[in-house]
Amino acid sequence: MSDEEVLTAPKIPEGEKVDFDDIQKKRQNKDLMELQALIDSHFEARKKEEEELVALKERIEKRRAERAEQQRIRAEKERERQNRLAEEKARREEEDAKRRAEDDLKKKKALSSMGANYSSYLAKADQKRGKKQTARETKKKVLAERRKPLNIDHLSEDKLRDKAKELWDTLYKLETDKFEYGEKLKRQKYDITNLRSRIDQAQKQYPLYQLGNPQLRVFRTNFFIRLVRPGTAQPEDTVQFRIPMEMSRVDLRNYLERIYDVPVAAVRTRVQHGSNRRRDHRNVRIKQPDYKVAYVQLAHGQTFTFPDLFPKGKRPGGSSVDEDLQDQVLEEQRRRQSPDPRRGGVPGWFGL
Repeated sequence: MSDEEVLTAPKIPEGEKVDFDDIQKKRQNKDLMELQALIDSHFEARKKEEEELVALKERIEKRRAERAEQQRIRAEKERERQNRLAEEKARREEEDAKRRAEDDLKKKKALSSMGANYSSYLAKADQKRGKKQTARETKKKVLAERRKPLNIDHLSEDKLRDKAKELWDTLYKLETDKFEYGEKLKRQKYDITNLRSRIDQAQKQYPLYQLGNPQLRVFRTNFFIRLVRPGTAQPEDTVQFRIPMEMSRVDLRNYLERIYDVPVAAVRTRVQHGSNRRRDHRNVRIKQPDYKVAYVQLAHGQTFTFPDLFPKGKRPGGSSVDEDLQDQVLEEQRRRQSPDPRRGGVPGWFGL
């Protein structure tokens, strides 16, 4: 609306009369009709809600009755199950009682048939119970002797410190003994396991003697050991061997003591990995097999000196024995390592 427009009241046409009462009456009739329509719709909605509420109450009552019936049926089934379990329990108890009565009757008959032996049986049973009681009392007595009362109420500060130090030393000694016994037990278990495996292997490979077998049987040893000259200086009572990977310290000790009658004090082993420096005709590295190195310590007062394989001396021709032996060994090594050109790279262990 622009500023130039001016609001003006509606003009009543001239020559006609306006009946305001009629207008007012029509408006009231219209309002009454609208109100009556609202009231009618309200009552209809309320009636519908009441019908739905009645239907809901009926469904609730029906569901409640069904639930009560289900609970009654479930209670009857549970009651029947409990009665059945009680009957089975009573039947089992009756059968157990009957069986125990039969067993007691059999025992009484057996004991009555034993006669005088029954009294000796009772005496032995009492003696066993007495032994158990005596062992228990002995244990209690030993523990009571070990658990001496402290009586430290009258001690001074210095004596209390000495007492604490004494208790600490005792505890330290006990823990040390416990650790040593544990390690000793581990070693013994390891040795027992090895010995059992060796026994099983020997029983599988060499069956026990049976009637009809030959009286004299010669067995081939399971392992082969090699005496090795040490590369570094070592004590006189220590000998170095090269042994297979399957051989244990117990096996080596038994091998030396029982076959060669060598007094052994201790055995220590380590694994030596094979070298891979050699190459074949295709310039491929060859891995040598791994082996074990064993260091055997002889008994007290026993010594070992490695034999002189190349004694120094002169032959009648003027050549040295050491030089001749070394030349022979080197020539043999060269002959073994040099491949045969006629074999075409085929290894010699094929035997072709």
